[in-house]
Amino acid sequence: MRRNAERDKRSTELAEAYGWHVVRVWECRVQDDPTAVAKLLLA
Repeated sequence: MRRNAERDKRSTELAEAYGWHVVRVWECRVQDDPTAVAKLLLA
């Protein structure tokens, strides 16, 4: 889990350095409430 978190942090920093806005969404959240996730991504 720690390695995954470190990888995600590096990936986020790299993407943001290129001007991207990063939104990380967990699969379980999509399964629980896909409408809320869609609204988050569209906001």
